[in-house]
Amino acid sequence: MLIDNFFLRAERQFGCYLSPARRRVFCNQRIYEFATNTMNMKMKTLAIIFSLSLLITLASGMAIFLAKEKNQPVISQQIGTVEKQAEPVKATSAASEKNATPSTPLVRGEKKIEQPQAISALAEEKIKAVMLINGVKYEAEVKAGSSVYDLMNLLKVENKISFSGKNFSGLGFFVEEINGLKNNPLAENWIYYVNGNPAPVGVSYYKIKNNDEIEWKYEKSNF
Repeated sequence: MLIDNFFLRAERQFGCYLSPARRRVFCNQRIYEFATNTMNMKMKTLAIIFSLSLLITLASGMAIFLAKEKNQPVISQQIGTVEKQAEPVKATSAASEKNATPSTPLVRGEKKIEQPQAISALAEEKIKAVMLINGVKYEAEVKAGSSVYDLMNLLKVENKISFSGKNFSGLGFFVEEINGLKNNPLAENWIYYVNGNPAPVGVSYYKIKNNDEIEWKYEKSNF
């Protein structure tokens, strides 16, 4: 409606009728002029903003430079003061070195005596253990915290006994044969005792105490 009124006023002003084609050409010209004017205004605004930013940057750099130049003499003066204060300290140190008693030189052929160093490592604790296998007694010394399985391995390395078995995850080592005598699931099996009592855990988990007596018996199990 506003566009129609605009063209009616234009026809009256120019005293002629504007066809639809002429109206489109007229609108396109006005739109192009408006866009061109808007773009020119934006370019001018951007140029002004850029110029102002450049001027602000140059002014900030100049201010920083002048501030550094102003502070430079103060820093140089402070460095000179510190150096002057350090000179008496150097002179005192030199005098102390001159007055120090010289160390006695080592005579040729004389051996330098070194202070013995304290030995912090303690001797590894050993405990005594006894193992009975079908009445045969074996004695050994093992490290504190060793298991029955460790004691059997020690005796095996010393060629005093032989044994074999299987290692089960979460359960430890299960002995199946000692000195050539194997377990018989339908009859006798190897069962071990600690100080005369049935062992509460497997050979991998029982920690030997000093003077413990470990006994293996080949007998029928009660379970």
